[in-house]
Amino acid sequence: MSATANLYRSVNTAWTEGRLENVLQRKKELAALHTGLKKCTPTLVDALRKDLQTTEESAAEEVRVVLDAVKYLYDSLDFPGTLAGERSVKKGSSGGTLVPLGPTLIDPSPYAPVSSSLIPLAAAIAAGSGAIVLAPRAAPSTSAELKKIIEDSLDKEAVGVTEDDSSNTRQQLGSKHFGVAVLQNLDERGALLKLLYECNPLVRIFTPPAGFPVVFIDRSVDDLETVASHIHQVALRNHRQNPLRVPRLCFVDEAVITDFENLLHRPIANGTESLQVNGGQNKIQALYKTLTTTFPSLVEKFPKHSPSSIPSVVALNSSE
Repeated sequence: MSATANLYRSVNTAWTEGRLENVLQRKKELAALHTGLKKCTPTLVDALRKDLQTTEESAAEEVRVVLDAVKYLYDSLDFPGTLAGERSVKKGSSGGTLVPLGPTLIDPSPYAPVSSSLIPLAAAIAAGSGAIVLAPRAAPSTSAELKKIIEDSLDKEAVGVTEDDSSNTRQQLGSKHFGVAVLQNLDERGALLKLLYECNPLVRIFTPPAGFPVVFIDRSVDDLETVASHIHQVALRNHRQNPLRVPRLCFVDEAVITDFENLLHRPIANGTESLQVNGGQNKIQALYKTLTTTFPSLVEKFPKHSPSSIPSVVALNSSE
C-alpha cells in the first residue's frame, strides 16, 4: 500500500472513531497548533521568503493572520454549550447536532501556502474533522516546515500531510471519500473536483480566496511611509511571479490619501515610472482608452495624446 493510501486510511479511521469529537480535544489540538506555529515563526518566514521571493513583511503578515485565525477558532469553541447541546439531543428535546460527514482534503494555493494550508486545517479541527493537506511542491522549504509543525503539534492519526502534490497523489486522493474539500490551487481545481464528485457526489467544495487581495489604510496608521514602501515593493516592483500576494484593491482614508500618493511617487525617478503591460502598444492604447473613459480626471494626469506608456501611479478624484 502506498504512503498516500496509508495516510488516508489513518485519517479516515480517526474520523470514524471520532478522535476529534470531544470539544476539549479540539481545543487542545488548536492550542498546540498555535504554540507550534508561534515557536517556528522565524524559520517559517525564512522559508516563505526563500520559496516565493517575497518580503519579510509579507511573509510575517501571512503567519500573523494564521495565528489570529487559530486563536479565533479556539475561542469560538464553547465547551459548556456543546455539552448542553449533546444533553438536549440525548433527552430528545433537540432533534439533531452537527457532525463531520467525512475527512477534509486541503489543496493549498502555491502563492500563499501557509495561510491556505493552516487556516482550513484549523477550521477542520474546530469542526471535529480529520484532514489531509497536500504539500505544494512549488514551495518545498515551506512545505517541509509546515509538515514539521503539523506533525509535531497535532494528532498524527487524525491529521496528515502528503509527501507531495503530484498528479499521482491527486489521483489517489481524488478516488477516496471526503466530506469536505478546500481547493485553493486554481490550476488543479477542475481535475481534482471532478474526481471527488465521482467518488462522493455530496462532497462539499470550498474555494476561499487566498493571498492578500485587499489593503485598508486608515488615518490611525503609525508609519505611513513604511506602508507606502511596502505597497510600492509588492505592487509596483513585483514581477507577478506570485500574483495572489499583490493587493488588487487598496482602500485609503481620505485624510491620508494625498500624503500616501506622494510617498508612492517618491521611489520613482521623476515620478514617471511606466506601467509594464504585456501585449505591446495596442494593449497600452486600449488600456489608456478604458481608463480615461471610466475615470475622466485621468485625462489631465496622462499625456495629452494617446501615450506610448502609462504612469504606474495615478490618483483619482474623490468624486470618482
